[in-house]
Amino acid sequence: MPVVATNQWLDHYLTKKLGFPDLDMGIQRDTLCPHLTNYYTSITTEEIHQHLLQNGLFPPSISDEKTINKMYERNIWRNVESEFNKLKVDWNGPDVPLFIFPSNLENEQLRIDFNGLAGLAHQNKLFLFVSSQPTDKEIQALLTHEYNHVCRLNYLNQEEKTITLLDAMILEGLAEMAVHERMGKEYLAKWTSMYSLEHALKYWKGEVESNLHLQKGSIRHQQFMYGNDSIPKWMGYNIGFHLVCSFVENTTCTVNQLLRMPTEQILEESAFK
Repeated sequence: MPVVATNQWLDHYLTKKLGFPDLDMGIQRDTLCPHLTNYYTSITTEEIHQHLLQNGLFPPSISDEKTINKMYERNIWRNVESEFNKLKVDWNGPDVPLFIFPSNLENEQLRIDFNGLAGLAHQNKLFLFVSSQPTDKEIQALLTHEYNHVCRLNYLNQEEKTITLLDAMILEGLAEMAVHERMGKEYLAKWTSMYSLEHALKYWKGEVESNLHLQKGSIRHQQFMYGNDSIPKWMGYNIGFHLVCSFVENTTCTVNQLLRMPTEQILEESAFK
């Protein structure tokens, strides 16, 4: 399946928009989201729109046309499709639809911490939210990370809301290990190096190990992954990376092998057991 031609949907959006943000938000919803209803079940276009906005989709602004034109100039759709096809072959991964949209550069964290890049991976679809800021290699790293999620989610084959904290940490660690394996450590996410292995192990023993069963739908699960007032920022992500790294050091397994390995086996042969 080729990368979906969302550029055509964006062109339609540009011809319809009026220059008034509140009105253009509805126009954005009505020009983009009806195309996506076949990829979701029991969800309205309004809910799809809010879901995408929460995960990195651009809000309407006066710079939309400039941003989209730059994406054309960069051949974003063609370049992503080329790398996407390589990943599918190398990992024997599922042929899912991939949707590319501009990202929300009004979001300070997204702009500063992630250079205007975000992704959203499901078992049966993948979204990339990009801007003109990142290099082609940085976009490739995003694709590598997010498509790795798709492959792993297909192996786990369960409702996403039932993904446990342990599953989620390994999911994130495995995706960044894939970036490291294919592109080198300079393209790793900032959270991979925020805390040392020793710090991660200490926090694991003190707080995380007794909560590995928490499911994604729970608030506490999200707090362990992203942090809060008492949990360090991105702690779960960082632990996941160290856990997967230590497993690879102990076993010399490749990312391709890890993608279809039981979660408990990865834990058992890591530094965290």
